[in-house]
Amino acid sequence: MEPRLPGLDGIFVIHCKKGYEARARSIEKQLSKLPAGFEYILEKDAHELTPEDTGRFASSLSPGTQSVVCKHQIAHKLAYERGYERCLVLEDDALLSKNFSEKLPLVLAESRRLGEDHTVFLSSACHMYTPRSRLRKGTLLYEHDASRAADSYILTLTACKKRLEWLHSHPVHWPIDHLFNQMDRDLGLKFMWLGEPIVEQGSENGTFPSWVEGTPPAWLTALKWNAEKLYKKHILRNLT
Repeated sequence: MEPRLPGLDGIFVIHCKKGYEARARSIEKQLSKLPAGFEYILEKDAHELTPEDTGRFASSLSPGTQSVVCKHQIAHKLAYERGYERCLVLEDDALLSKNFSEKLPLVLAESRRLGEDHTVFLSSACHMYTPRSRLRKGTLLYEHDASRAADSYILTLTACKKRLEWLHSHPVHWPIDHLFNQMDRDLGLKFMWLGEPIVEQGSENGTFPSWVEGTPPAWLTALKWNAEKLYKKHILRNLT
């Protein structure tokens, strides 16, 4: 099924070919509720990276981290080649809120009114919230000085083109979310956060194991996540 959401040209899901079947079942079930199709990005699993691929990266970055960057770059390349004015990029551990399908068209409409030189970050990342004092009735998107996580974002064609040009001329020293910080600042692209996030990252809240090597067990991740959410969303956010 081709995407039919107003203002959305495509949906890409970052995924591995094998070993993450629970994530696939989860994201497929969630996206089946949208009036849109989606496309997996399956190329460039960690074991498939060539010397040419790995030569672009700092040696401190793990194969899994390098793979994630490559997959996001493929999504950008496909969006650019197809001329997608706006597309949604999700990592396969994205957990969509109950009101995701209701809010997404409103977010897309506000993004169009803001122009093209920005990326919209939809999730709470590691509990990064717009201070409640900044929230305004009727406004969904707020400019910040950094990205959130790369688990869920709306990519404009302008941002896509500029990022691809940057990636073709610079080595990569950071994981994908920190890479967005560096690239987008260099390129003059704005970081727009959804004031009330509509995505959580399943590998951050303990729902799924992480792709990244050396992460703690799921139960410990969940415990830490819930404690930080209580503090940062319901206490700290109200004080800033």
